[in-house]
Amino acid sequence: MDKEIIAAMASDVLGIHAPRDFQIEGIHHCIYNDDTYLVVNRGTADGKSLIAMGTSVLRRRVGVILEPLISLGSDQVEKATIRDHNMEPYHIDEHKNQDASLLRQRLKYLTKEEADQKPILLYLGPTAMISKQWRPTLEKLSRRGLVSFFCIDEAHEVEQSGRCFRPDFQTATALIGELIKLMPHPVPRILLSATLRLSDEATVT
Repeated sequence: MDKEIIAAMASDVLGIHAPRDFQIEGIHHCIYNDDTYLVVNRGTADGKSLIAMGTSVLRRRVGVILEPLISLGSDQVEKATIRDHNMEPYHIDEHKNQDASLLRQRLKYLTKEEADQKPILLYLGPTAMISKQWRPTLEKLSRRGLVSFFCIDEAHEVEQSGRCFRPDFQTATALIGELIKLMPHPVPRILLSATLRLSDEATVT
């Protein structure tokens, strides 16, 4: 896909009329390279999340994005809610009880034909990702090849906070590795961070 087309998509679908070179390059890379890690180490509020959203628009199916904080997931869902272009974002941590059950049912019966026609984004925190409620849903989506990419936002938190403050970051990251093994084909893994060190990157990969 030509990079000019990616820039046009960013403008027409995501409302970013002057996407930056690193955003276009990142989306382009994730479209053409399935079995890959893309590390995006850019400053806070520098537009890193556009890479995940743009990749979702063009690859369709289900993008899984691990967020360290609930507030981050809420912000990203608000940005990705673009009804005119059939985008379907969910912040898993905000779906409780019957609402959560209905969403799991919606994903359970997602067909490949429908998944190929729309981008679905699942933003979820580490606690939700490893929960008994959501793990089977993620495993089924992975086995069926319906996940188009995995992304870890604020990836430095996996090592820096996961060692002692919130070890569920590391547990959730390990689960992504297990989900990838279930898939019939590889998909991109995207690491976003403003302060990613080499030791952080090594822990995640």
